[in-house]
Parts: sequence; C-alpha cells; structure tokens
Amino acid sequence: MEITYLTGERLRDPIFLNWMKQGEGRALRFDVKKCVTKGLTETVSPPEVFKNETTAFLKCAGSSALTSVAALDAAIERCVEVKHGIGGLYVYRGLFAAQLYHCFKSVPKNRMLVLDSGLLKSDPTVAMERIHAHLGLEPFDYVANLGTTTADLGRIFDKWYPSFEARTGWKIDGGYDPMPTEIRKHLAEFYKPFNEMLFGMVGETYQWQ
Repeated sequence: MEITYLTGERLRDPIFLNWMKQGEGRALRFDVKKCVTKGLTETVSPPEVFKNETTAFLKCAGSSALTSVAALDAAIERCVEVKHGIGGLYVYRGLFAAQLYHCFKSVPKNRMLVLDSGLLKSDPTVAMERIHAHLGLEPFDYVANLGTTTADLGRIFDKWYPSFEARTGWKIDGGYDPMPTEIRKHLAEFYKPFNEMLFGMVGETYQWQ
C-alpha cells in the first residue's frame, strides 16, 4: 500500500483533497516533522481571547440561548462559524450539550454512553466497568493486566501502536500551565447554564466546571 503523508502543502492541493473525498485517505499518515516544526504541543491563546469569544457569543445569541438546548443549537448556527478542526473554537468546544443534542438525533439515548472524563482519572476501574456493561463485554482487570501509570501506558503503545505519535500528532501525556483565577471564574459563569443543560440530558452531574 502506498503511504501518503499529510502536510500543509497537500492540504492546499485540490487534487489531493478530492483524493481524500473518494475514500483513499485510509493510507494517510501525519508527517510530524513537517507539520509540527515546534514539537507536539498545543498552544493556548492569551486570556483575553476567551473573554472576547464568550462575550461576543452571548451578545449575538441573546438570552434565548439559555432557555433550551434547541435554542442554544440555533444560536450556535447564527453566531459560531464551526469549521473542520475546532482547535481554535474555544467556546464551541465547551458547549457539550449542543454537540450531544446532535448525537441524539442519530443515535438513541439508551444506546449511547456518556462518560465523565473525571471518572476516568479518579476511578478508572469504575469507568471501565461502566463501559464494559454498556457494550456487553466480559469484565477485565485493567489494573492487574495493564497497569495504571503513564509509563505503563507508554509500554502498551510501544507494543501495540508504536506509530501513534507519528500518525496522529498527539502525545499520550501532556499538561498546561494553571489557568488564571479570573479566567476560570469567567468561564465557569459562562458555561454554568449550558453545563446544566448537559447534566439534564445525561441524567447526572459532573464535578468539573
């Protein structure tokens, strides 16, 4: 199989884009050295970007966006230019209720498991038990068989998916500097009503804000 590497130049090539539309992208690989010259890191915009984006959204959406998920979805259609690749769409990335709203249009609610990422970190055993139960899989002791540390995970990737970083551009671990208190408070207030919509949809409350 011929392997094609993804670069910025190829993404501007109409012939290449048409090739991907035809389903030939299965042989596609992510060329980390050419595409990510500064290393595999995600840069975070200055704090004022978050304030400006949330303020602009509320001004455009109006108070009606707070009344229902359908109204929120309509506001997003009016006020947010959702692009392919949402890395820079900070507001949209956090409006989980609207994203789940679209999922439920295509997948029955009882067939979808929505899992709090915090549970995966605080109690991965319980999280995996819920996943197995939802999928009808036999129980499996992940701690005993696979370990719990980042080093354990690294060994698993090295064995079963050695090209993970080269093909995806992602690292299996990473971190960010602490969020400024002022920005955290601003975002918590902005997302609170939309998170409440999410909690109502999934039938449980998550601890993160």
